[in-house]
This record gives sequence, C-alpha cells and structure tokens, in this order.
Amino acid sequence: MPSPKRILVATDFSDSADAALAYAVDLAKALGAKVMLLHAYELPVYDFPNGTIVSSAEFAETIVDAAKQSLTTACKAHARPGVEIGTVLEQGIAWNEINRVAAEIGADLIVLGTHGRHGLKRAVLGSVAERVVRTATQPVLTVHAGN
Repeated sequence: MPSPKRILVATDFSDSADAALAYAVDLAKALGAKVMLLHAYELPVYDFPNGTIVSSAEFAETIVDAAKQSLTTACKAHARPGVEIGTVLEQGIAWNEINRVAAEIGADLIVLGTHGRHGLKRAVLGSVAERVVRTATQPVLTVHAGN
C-alpha cells in the first residue's frame, strides 16, 4: 500500500481534534503529504408549538465566521515548514461531510480525534469518529487526547 499523500483531518476544535491535527501534520511532514483540515457544522433548528423556526441569517453568519477564524487559528498553530495545510468548511452532518470531502479531494487517509466517550454519554451524544470508521472508504486513524 502506498503512503498517504493527501490527509483529511476533521475538527470540532476540541482537544482531541487538536491532537489529531498535530499527529496528522507530523505524519504529513514525514511522508511529504498535504493536509486538508475540515470543519462541518449544522445550523440549529428550533421547534416551537406554532411551527419550526430555523436559525436566522445573522446567527448562521456568526457561526461561519467563528468557524473560519478557528480553522485559520488551528492552521497557524500547527504550521510546519514543508507541510501544506488547506481548509474547508462545510454545512451538513459531520460524518457525512467527512466522507464526502474525503472522496472529493481524493484523501488517502482520514484522521479524527476521538473523545473516548462510552456508556450513556456515547449513546446520547453519538460518535462521529465511530460513524466515519464504519462508513469511510479510506483508511481512518483515530487519535485520543487523554484527559
């Protein structure tokens, strides 16, 4: 199997995602690969007795602006000579967008942070990493930032 040349890293800006990005950048440097940092977000939808209200345009713009700034900050924090890091911001269900973008950019590897939740927390909050591991067509590497 050839070494990865395009590594997709998904982030939710958590400590575990930061650890995954650090690992991916080190790996990319060693392999001469490129890194693409992805953040996928969903706009909150509010239900009221008289109907459903979707987030306002101003609120959506605030989310997008904050995500763009966080992507830029993460790239600057992990910049290494000889490693190209690009960013992509997508609206949609995280695990689905990770798989879609991985296919779109021809990623050879997906790197994700994992919170290591189990039990009730995992059942309630779900696991993006688990869903990606089960559905991705590319190899997936999970990184846990221990607490």
